[in-house]
Amino acid sequence: MTVFSVDSFIFITVVACFLFGAIEAKKIALFPSTGCFSHDVMMKQVGGQLDENDNNITWIQTYLYDFGFGEMPLPDHWNRLSIKGIDERGKYLQENTGRLIWRQNVPFDFDRPFNIQGIKDFVVMLQRHQEYCTLMMDDPRYQQLRRENVSVAVLDHFLQECMGGLAHLLNASVIQFSNWPISDGYVTSLNLPASPASVPKTGTRLSSVSMNFLQRCQNVLFHIAIAVTRFVQMRTLDALFTRKQYPWIQVELNEAQRPIFAGRSELIFEAVRPINNRIKFFGASSTMPPENYVSSLGHLNILPSTVTFSDPVILRSNISDVSLECSTCYQKTRRSWMFKSVVNQSIILSRQQDLREKYTTIDWDRVHTEKFVLVTFGSVAQVDKMHVELLESLLDTFKKQPELIIWQSNLSAEQIYQIHGLRIPSNVMVSSWVPIKELLAHENIEYIICHGGINTVNELGLFGVPVLGVPLQGDQASNLARVVDLGAAELMTIIELNNGKLDEMMEKMRKNLPKYWQRSEKLARMLAQHREFHSGYQKFWLNWVARHGKRIASKKFVRYDYLGDVDNRFWMTTLGSIFLAVCLVFH
Repeated sequence: MTVFSVDSFIFITVVACFLFGAIEAKKIALFPSTGCFSHDVMMKQVGGQLDENDNNITWIQTYLYDFGFGEMPLPDHWNRLSIKGIDERGKYLQENTGRLIWRQNVPFDFDRPFNIQGIKDFVVMLQRHQEYCTLMMDDPRYQQLRRENVSVAVLDHFLQECMGGLAHLLNASVIQFSNWPISDGYVTSLNLPASPASVPKTGTRLSSVSMNFLQRCQNVLFHIAIAVTRFVQMRTLDALFTRKQYPWIQVELNEAQRPIFAGRSELIFEAVRPINNRIKFFGASSTMPPENYVSSLGHLNILPSTVTFSDPVILRSNISDVSLECSTCYQKTRRSWMFKSVVNQSIILSRQQDLREKYTTIDWDRVHTEKFVLVTFGSVAQVDKMHVELLESLLDTFKKQPELIIWQSNLSAEQIYQIHGLRIPSNVMVSSWVPIKELLAHENIEYIICHGGINTVNELGLFGVPVLGVPLQGDQASNLARVVDLGAAELMTIIELNNGKLDEMMEKMRKNLPKYWQRSEKLARMLAQHREFHSGYQKFWLNWVARHGKRIASKKFVRYDYLGDVDNRFWMTTLGSIFLAVCLVFH
């Protein structure tokens, strides 16, 4: 008969408690955006990775804008706590901004600094967010949730500082997770060294490799404007929570106390590199490997190139002439590292059939036989709000191109003709929805023209496709500028697009395409190797915070103090000095 010692009994008891505690069901709160489709898709994917061990998940949303997709469908066992605010004022704001986005970058365009319509709309948007955030704060369903033991709240941080306060009112560990670049979300809160004299601010198209003196001055002034805006916004929100009898909610301090700052951006596409383990670059971790999207057969009849996945992956920073790196630039088979792992013809044929059945507006026979350029501007920039002069200019430019143009548009060819009287050229294929990943993995793609959202930039990196970027809003200029720095893209402004420069830029892409492809493939191989080392990275950290976030909140493993007030005082003093100097000069 085996005799257990007291020590053995204690050990077994501790292990059992640990195991049972590890699988205890948790309450999870998700705070998605106010209706932006790509952001809500991201949050649903995050929830999916937390949806295990009978976890109870609640989707908390102020749904203010409908971009044609409706509210995000959720699993039946999730709870939805939603307040709809799609009123006439919201529709007007969405309509007005949707049209402005095709004329200038919003909310602020550096080429049109005196046109402040975008800033006015942005202020109204912030006011609406705060208004409906207050309604959510008073909602009985939310107050009931506060009385429950919520373990972790995942917050889409972009323009949701007020909802961030609500997340902290749940007494949960809050994960800051956004489609916005991470840098602007943590530089101030963690007091990381990121001087605007050297680090380009998100929203500019300045290079992260080099800036001249005037660009540095521009960047500093933009930083001061952001600091002042944020200062006013934080004080307004703190006063709101104090009036609501929650004086312990201090938005800036709460931000600094979040256990991790996470985002969809890849490390290589960020201008600022983290020096703190709380920064997590999850990237496109929910996307399958690129070879899982291959739907073309041509590579099965072509010998692979000499570039293999085991080749050293070395990518230097931006250089004035990419061709200096391009001794054996153009391979007979692009992305052979991706295609060589797809050799089962029946699998490819099955994928082709699935695509034909699902995307009936696309002529797949042409896609499989002609070189094509993919055009997409995201879910926010909708073609029905584009002014007719620009639409006509784009169609005329596309008509001149030797490639097939596949354009994702919320208007069909028939609707474009009915509304504007414009006929679609024979080499242009218009579809309301396209399988972007499958087209990026296609052997006939030449490059993509896109807006430069983080999700799209990640996919470009994973699939190794060059890009001609046309940023329209927010962070897109910064995202694309970073890809330009890495030698895999060209960038043009929306004003240049309106001025008819697209034909010139497409010719430039065509002329230098081998160089862009070489750089893009290097990036793709780097990201593929990085993903191999970080398999399950996002899921691990999300669940780690769900299990341990509350327990570490009271422990001082890292400094959880807000240090940004020093930064704010410095930049507000600088702004005051500049204003005083200008007054003295003109006086």
